Amino acid sequence: MKNKLRQRFARLLPRLQRRIAALENLSRKFSRARLVLVLLGVVLVYLTSQFFNDAVAWTLFFLLTVAFAVLAQRHNRVEQSLARHRIWHRLKEEHEARMSLHWEKIPKPDFTPEPASHPFAADLNILGERSLLHLLDTTTTLGGSKRLRAWLLQPLTDPALIQHKQDLIRELQPLATFRDRLALHGALLRSEASGRWEGEQLQAWLQRAGHPSKLRNWTTGLAMLAALNLGLFVLRQFELVPLLWPFTVIAYGYAYVLHMRDLRRLFDEAFHLEKSLRPFQTVARYLEQHPYTRYPHLMQICAPFRAPGSKPSHHLKRAAAIAQAASMQRGQMFWLLLNLLMPWDFYFWYRLEQAKTELNTHLPVWLAAWYELEAYNALANFAYLHPDYIFPAVQTDYTQPLFSARALGHPLLPEAARVCNDFVIAQLGEIALITGSNMSGKSTFLRTVGLNLCLAYCGAPVNAAQLQTAPFRLFTCMAVSDSVTDGISFFYAEVKRLKALLHELNGESHVIPPLGEVSATPSPASADNELARAKVSSNEVIGRDDTPLNPLKGGIKPRVPLFFLVDEIFRGTNNRERLIGSRAYIRALAQGRGGGMISTHDLELVELAHEIATLHNYHFRERVSEGRMIFDYLLREGPCPTTNALKIMQLEGLPIA
Repeated sequence: MKNKLRQRFARLLPRLQRRIAALENLSRKFSRARLVLVLLGVVLVYLTSQFFNDAVAWTLFFLLTVAFAVLAQRHNRVEQSLARHRIWHRLKEEHEARMSLHWEKIPKPDFTPEPASHPFAADLNILGERSLLHLLDTTTTLGGSKRLRAWLLQPLTDPALIQHKQDLIRELQPLATFRDRLALHGALLRSEASGRWEGEQLQAWLQRAGHPSKLRNWTTGLAMLAALNLGLFVLRQFELVPLLWPFTVIAYGYAYVLHMRDLRRLFDEAFHLEKSLRPFQTVARYLEQHPYTRYPHLMQICAPFRAPGSKPSHHLKRAAAIAQAASMQRGQMFWLLLNLLMPWDFYFWYRLEQAKTELNTHLPVWLAAWYELEAYNALANFAYLHPDYIFPAVQTDYTQPLFSARALGHPLLPEAARVCNDFVIAQLGEIALITGSNMSGKSTFLRTVGLNLCLAYCGAPVNAAQLQTAPFRLFTCMAVSDSVTDGISFFYAEVKRLKALLHELNGESHVIPPLGEVSATPSPASADNELARAKVSSNEVIGRDDTPLNPLKGGIKPRVPLFFLVDEIFRGTNNRERLIGSRAYIRALAQGRGGGMISTHDLELVELAHEIATLHNYHFRERVSEGRMIFDYLLREGPCPTTNALKIMQLEGLPIA
C-alpha cells in the first residue's frame, strides 16, 4: 500500500509542477499585457486629445481604465491560483518527505525542549529536530501545534478515551482531500503573518476592557455637533446666521485631539484585526459547508462551526468589515473628509467594541475546535502516510500479557535501516534486562518501545504488525547529562533521576528539581548516600503489602502503573559501586507497580534472573567479518554471549594487551 502511495505522489508532483509553470507563464503574459496597455493608453489618450475634442479623449480614457481593471482582475485570479498550486505542491512534497523521512524537506518544529524534569521528553526524541513532533506536525496554527505537542507529552491512560481517539483518527484517515484543503486554507492564512497563525493574539485583544457606553455617548454628542456644523455652514452660505461654524468645528476637532492617541491605537488594532479575520473566514466557511453525514466523530468536533443561528463566517465577515471601516486612516485626505462630515472613527470605534463583545463569546470556542481538528488531522495524516502501521489494542485491565508486540519498529528510522523485533512484558514487576555490545541497538530498542507507547496512548497507529498494551505512565532515564555551570556531576544527576523514577513507580508524585537548584558539587560520598536513601525509602514503601499497591486486587483504586526505560544504569560511577547499586536498584524496581526495560554493559547483572523471578534476560549481538563489526539488531533471549569493546579497539589500531 505504501508503494502505491509513493507512485501516486510520483505522478502528482510533476503534474502540479507543470501546472505551476503554465500559471507562471500566464502571469508573466498578463504582466506584459498590463504594461503594454498602460503605455499604449497614455499614447492614445494624448493623440486623441490633440486631434479630437476632450470628450472623445475622456471616453477613451474611461474605456482603457475599464479594460485595465478587467485585465488586473483576471491577473489577480491567476496569481491566486498560482499561490494555491504552489502551496498544494509544497504540501504534497512534505507528505512524501514525511513518508520517506527526508527530514530536510519537512518544516522544522517551533518549540524548545521540555525541562529535564519531564518524565520522558528528553529521552525519546519527542521534541526538536528529527523528532516525533517534527514528523507528525502538519498544523498551520500555533494553537494546533501546541495541542499536538501536549498530546505527545501527556499521553492518555484511560482506554476508553484512547479508543475514542482511535475511532476519530480512523474516520479522518481516508479523508486526505479534506485534510489537505483545510491545510491549504490554513497555509493561506499563515502566509498573512510570520510563521504559524496565532489566534491567541486575537483572543488577547478581545479580552481588553472597553467602554461601549462611554463611546456611545461621545459618538452621539459628536454626531449632533457634526450636524450642527453642517447646518451652520449651509445657513451661513445664505447669510441667514453669523459666522459661527468655525467655532463649532474647532470644538468638534478638539474632541478628536483629546482622543488622538486612542484613535491611532484603534487604527493599528483594526488594521491587524482585519488581516487576521478575513483569511480565517475561509477556514470557517470551509468547515461550515463540508458534509459530515457519514462522519459522526468529525461532526462532533466541528459542531461549533455548524451551531444553529448565525454562522461563524458571518460573524467574522461583519467584524472584518467593521475593522476595515475603522482603519480608514490609511487614506489621509479621504479620512479627514469623512471625519469632518461625521464622527466616523468614533462610530466604528463603538461598533468595534460591540463586535469585540460578540466575538469574545464565540471565537475561543471556534479556535479550540479548529486547533483540536488540526491536531487530529496531523495524526490522521500520519496514519494515511503509513498504511502498514496498525492501531494497537489498549486493554481495560492488567491481565497478562501487559505488553505484547510483534515486529515492533522505530518510527523515526528509515524503512531500509529499520529492524523490527518481537517483545513481551507479561506481568507487573517484570523487568527485561538487555545486555549487548556497544552500538548493538540497546538504546534504539528502548526508544522504539517508548515512542510506540507514546503513539499508542495518543490514539495514533504504531510501527508494528501487532501491539497489545495495558495503560501505563511512562518514565525514562536515558539521556542524563551533567551541568558544568551548575556544578552538577553526571552521576549525581543520574541518581536524582533514578530516585524520581522510584517515586513515580510507587505512585508518589515527584518533580525532579532543576539542576541549578543544587548549590554545590556533591562529593561522591554524598551522592552514594543519596542513592542509599532512595533505596531505603523505596523498600519502606514497596515492602508493605497494601491493597492500593496491587491493581489486580480490590480496594482503593491505585495510580496507573509505570512503564520505565533505563539505559546503561549507573554509568557515571566505578565498576564495583555500579554493580552493587544496580543490583539493589533492580530489586527495588521488581517489587514496584509497573514494569520496564533496563540496558546495561554489566554482564554480572544477568545473574539476578536466578534471584528475581520476574527478571528476564535479553541481548543483542554482533559478529566480525573481514575486519568489520556487523550488527543484525535482532533481540534475542538470554544473556549476551559476546562483547566488542576490545574488538573495536583492535580494529582501530589501539593496543589491547
